[in-house]
Amino acid sequence: MVAHLDAHAAALGLDRGATTFVDLGAGNGELLFALRREGWRGGMVGVDYAGEAVELARRVGAAGGWGDVRFEVWDLMGGTGEEEEEEEEEEEGWVPEGGVGVVLDKGTFDAVALSAGGEAERRGVCGRYVRMVRRLVRMGGVVLLTSCNWTEGELAGWFGEGWEVVGRIGYPTFRFGGRTGQSVSSVCFRRVR
Repeated sequence: MVAHLDAHAAALGLDRGATTFVDLGAGNGELLFALRREGWRGGMVGVDYAGEAVELARRVGAAGGWGDVRFEVWDLMGGTGEEEEEEEEEEEGWVPEGGVGVVLDKGTFDAVALSAGGEAERRGVCGRYVRMVRRLVRMGGVVLLTSCNWTEGELAGWFGEGWEVVGRIGYPTFRFGGRTGQSVSSVCFRRVR
């Protein structure tokens, strides 16, 4: 993910000194620290629903000299999903006005999709995920999402209108049953609406 952002920063309209990031499911914060090591200087927030992970990331950041990287406990899918639209539009205190430039996801979408009990519930939780991510990313900003469970086409289907695919990360491919595929998909979506 870091190499992709480094290589495509100009094409994506990203500024190393100012682009802001949110890492969904930040865990110990390593992805954000790697971005700092590569010279990305904008505001960074890592969120995770696990308070223990957030505390660990804060300790790792402080020990490594990355105290400017913020970590917050936040359950992306908290609530029932039945909230009124205006309640969904309430911004978190750590989201800059207008949204961030980049949202990073290294498996949170997969976890959300797999948490659903059936197809109807999956459509509901995946739709809610996309709405919540739309709240986080500014117009013209990007979401870099990695999945081990969905193809690029399936991910594009989940995101739907208002997003365009502007990049992908290539991984080793395999051939089975006359088709070529890869076991991991990383897709970069730009918010266009």
